[in-house]
Amino acid sequence: MVCVETSETPEGMLSAIREGADQLPNLDLLEPRPRAELLEVIERSHAIVLTSEFEGMPNVFLEAWIRGIPVATLGFDPDGLIAGGGMGIAAEEDFEVFVSGVLELWERPDTRERMGASGRDYVVSEHAPDAVAGRWFNLLGELR
Repeated sequence: MVCVETSETPEGMLSAIREGADQLPNLDLLEPRPRAELLEVIERSHAIVLTSEFEGMPNVFLEAWIRGIPVATLGFDPDGLIAGGGMGIAAEEDFEVFVSGVLELWERPDTRERMGASGRDYVVSEHAPDAVAGRWFNLLGELR
């Protein structure tokens, strides 16, 4: 887990996380790091878990998906993409669904690979330079 304090972070949250992490043998708590190092961590992950309650389209989702890594969120699913596209776990604020989904990602490499591939396909079709350039070209043609 990489802990990054933001304006959303409740006071005392990071210290509580650090104290709790000491009790969990399967959790490595990492300090923020340069982007290149963070991408190496993403590449080795089973899934990316986002704890933020609201964002637009988090770049970390795109970074994970292009590497074939699924994502998991408790309550945030931008435009229903995660659930609708089969790119990870979107639990709709149901903690039991979240936990069981994350466990499935941990225990089932086939599920992880399928969801990761769906995420990669999404990024390539919607966010890769060729896809974006084509949409810009069409839009500019319409504006003439």
